[in-house]
Amino acid sequence: MKENYSTKKNKSFRKVVVYSDFIYPEYLGGSARFASELNDELNHFTQLKIYTRKPSGVYSGIKNNSRSYMVVYGFLNILLDSFKNIFIRKDLSISHHYLFGFFSLFLSNAEKNIYFFHGPIYGEEIAKSNKKLFGEIKKRIEFFVLKRSSQIYCLSSFMKKNIPKKFHHKTKIIGPVNALVDSLDLKKIFVRKYDEIKYRKNINILCVRRLTPRTGVVELVNLISKISNLSLTIVGKGELYAQLKTMKAPNITILSSLNDEELEKLYLESDLTIVPSIELEGFGLVIIESILRGTAVLVSENAGGGKDFLQKYSDSFIYDLTIDSSYFRHKAMKAIYEFSGTNCHSKIFEDLKNFSMKRFSQNLLKNLT
Repeated sequence: MKENYSTKKNKSFRKVVVYSDFIYPEYLGGSARFASELNDELNHFTQLKIYTRKPSGVYSGIKNNSRSYMVVYGFLNILLDSFKNIFIRKDLSISHHYLFGFFSLFLSNAEKNIYFFHGPIYGEEIAKSNKKLFGEIKKRIEFFVLKRSSQIYCLSSFMKKNIPKKFHHKTKIIGPVNALVDSLDLKKIFVRKYDEIKYRKNINILCVRRLTPRTGVVELVNLISKISNLSLTIVGKGELYAQLKTMKAPNITILSSLNDEELEKLYLESDLTIVPSIELEGFGLVIIESILRGTAVLVSENAGGGKDFLQKYSDSFIYDLTIDSSYFRHKAMKAIYEFSGTNCHSKIFEDLKNFSMKRFSQNLLKNLT
């Protein structure tokens, strides 16, 4: 067990105590990024304690020792730690993981329990392993968490549809909240010029995804491996990693262990980011991360909240999963062309100002002060 304690203070808020889970810091994924960034912002205003399986890794924030960690080697640790701190007042318990949410309802002794719904756990289990029994068990646990939570948050209207209707009255759609909105000067983002890309022999495409069947990474490799003048880099971890490594093609690169700086470099070097989801996509935050680095995005018709968001600006950012390789490059170039237009990306940047992680975290704590 290892702990790092923050001593940061902000006079705008009294010192409230927040317990938050951060179960998967090792995964490159939207929910991990969201949880990490939210914890960073909350840590400026509160006494925050984070439960995690690993004290370091992608999105862990451990390098600046700014967080208070409880390293969990099993959920028994949560039970023991909760009894140890039973007399400490907890104002708020935040859960991103269904099982931690279940435990925190009983053990955190918090005045308010918030659950961030990142996707239906039953559907995830079936898509990953087709184990219906495990899926049913997880579904019932998640249902209990949804029922007992004071407030439920999700990133898109598409994802809200996956929450039982009886809980919609306490569900709030917050949109693509992202810390990059706070850290970047939107007026200084360098957007790649279409005229500088269209004559190049090779177009660089990036895909940052969980390597699991629902994200469509295998189908994407099969598609792009047939197009010699496109290069694809896939970054992620998951059960399909070994299979993808065996699908050798000269224009495909598969990476897993990257730090934030290496991932940043890939975003900036890429001409296009793709989200090839097949199902169960709440909102791929890589869409926003790519746009805010000046890189165009192309998402599948099944990209859920991400598709809904991009469709407001242009259908050029959406592609049909049945598309063949001869037409795919044309579609990719069309997405780059559309995004490079000043009117298009300026409008997106302006709208993204409404999704400040700093503002969201402050509002989250406002009723506790």
